[in-house]
Amino acid sequence: MFQRIFQTTFQSVSQIRNVSSKYIRPHPRPYKRRLFEAAVAPVLPEEEKRCPSLREHKEMIKLSYDEYSIVDLALASKVKKWIVDEEFKVMAYCQYLPVQGRTKHLQTNQLRLKDIQVKTYSNKIMKKVFENTPLQSINVILHGSNCIFYTKDITQLSTLVGEIKKINWAVPLAYSIDDRILSVDECESLAKLPSLDCVKGETVQIIERISNDLVNSISHHSDSLANTLAEISTKK
Repeated sequence: MFQRIFQTTFQSVSQIRNVSSKYIRPHPRPYKRRLFEAAVAPVLPEEEKRCPSLREHKEMIKLSYDEYSIVDLALASKVKKWIVDEEFKVMAYCQYLPVQGRTKHLQTNQLRLKDIQVKTYSNKIMKKVFENTPLQSINVILHGSNCIFYTKDITQLSTLVGEIKKINWAVPLAYSIDDRILSVDECESLAKLPSLDCVKGETVQIIERISNDLVNSISHHSDSLANTLAEISTKK
């Protein structure tokens, strides 16, 4: 008899311990929440429960993607205000891959020490943030899971590009500097330069070359026109 009791006790204990920790145990709602719902139940209208049709279900899904609730609009406004107030000038738009939370938390804290912020908001919110702005065309690449890297200084572009290459859970899709969207190859080529002042010098040289070529071409045409008119006058 004692042997049976010991076997059943051992089996029950072993069965509980063999359950994997990845299965989440069901947690009931808090007692205060249930008490509140029971108190306001006589006042609130009775909710009609029915199974929607397939057409209604598709319309509900479409509305959830297209329409914005009050909470969504408030969050989008908060994110947009945060970007403007912090004066972020360089942003990297990346594809977000699966990663353990502990690894991501550690790497984001390391990036924060280098003045690089990492945020993962839903694409619906970010599309509303970029709406009616010069960065609205970036909404085309916001599909699936995305994350955005922010930094304030343009001179940190090389640091940002190098740090993203070290991360295995973020794949860069595009960059933006102020209001201009750049490809990954363009930013990597800019990151290889010793300083962005080199780009400014090259731009000045190109503009001066264009102006000189324009002056030379105009003077050439004016001289040829004067010579042609002189020849016509001598023939007459």
